[in-house]
Amino acid sequence: DEECRVPKGSDESLMQKYITAFKNSTYFFFNPRFPANFGVRHYAGIVQYHIKDFVEKNRNNINEGVIAAIQSSKLPFLASLLKQIEAVEDKDKSLSSSS
Repeated sequence: DEECRVPKGSDESLMQKYITAFKNSTYFFFNPRFPANFGVRHYAGIVQYHIKDFVEKNRNNINEGVIAAIQSSKLPFLASLLKQIEAVEDKDKSLSSSS
């Protein structure tokens, strides 16, 4: 999650973090001969992933329709949720502009 939020986060640095963090895990699989691929053992078996565009695909971009639905809601919880989303987006923008 951290790598996806950092403006200069990259697929390569995310992969290195995965390798470092999960090198002793029986749930994470990495073969140095295929440096852009890794596997995760799920309940249904091993799922293979390719790191290309992984960071970009996992950035916290919220669909405009979802934001509009939250904005029109009368539920206090959703109003507070929107404020939290806006605070995170503002923080992300300030990080992006300062780098």
